[in-house]
Amino acid sequence: MLKKDKVTQDIMKAVVTEDLVTGDRVKTANFGMNLKTTLAGMQPLLESGILVSRPGLGIFVADGALEEIKGQMVREMGKKEIPRLVGRAKIIGLTSKDVAEMVKKEFNK
Repeated sequence: MLKKDKVTQDIMKAVVTEDLVTGDRVKTANFGMNLKTTLAGMQPLLESGILVSRPGLGIFVADGALEEIKGQMVREMGKKEIPRLVGRAKIIGLTSKDVAEMVKKEFNK
């Protein structure tokens, strides 16, 4: 994983775990990387509205950031993980009911 991608993932994880919440300043020094790399990692989050830049003040967690990240994660699951799971289930002859039961059991652990 590229260093800038680690910055992106670390910020997203911090928002999901609520270590960073709406209005919190995201300090570039907290990542232990040079400023250019850290800002490159923040760029996709600025573009998607997860972070907001306030000139002269810094970069902050935007209102609705948590919901946006969750939405991105759901879309990612729908594009990659669910089709992979369904494809593998079909290969071994499982039905949608079988898969749903397996998922239900996993949730109940």
